[in-house]
Amino acid sequence: MITLLEFRFHNVNLDFSGCRGRRVIKEIMREIQVIMRQVCLMYVYTDTDVAVPFTWVESDPKLIANPQMVKLHAFDTKIHKVDTLVSDKNDEWDE
Repeated sequence: MITLLEFRFHNVNLDFSGCRGRRVIKEIMREIQVIMRQVCLMYVYTDTDVAVPFTWVESDPKLIANPQMVKLHAFDTKIHKVDTLVSDKNDEWDE
């Protein structure tokens, strides 16, 4: 049996109204890379004897029993805003 113990949700909003004039492509790419390093996250929960598949399939959303939710620090650029919410299993509620 596999139990999900943590779930991360990233909310990325784009707002181009703050852009004035032309920006250098390298600057835009640097900002996107910083955000993607924060957003791209993958958890894999398997038994220890499972072979790693050649292709990956995204699963449906999973609910955590007795969740404890923590909102992490938001960050933004002139056109991006990222909010992160982490839900962990709250062991204090277990009987």
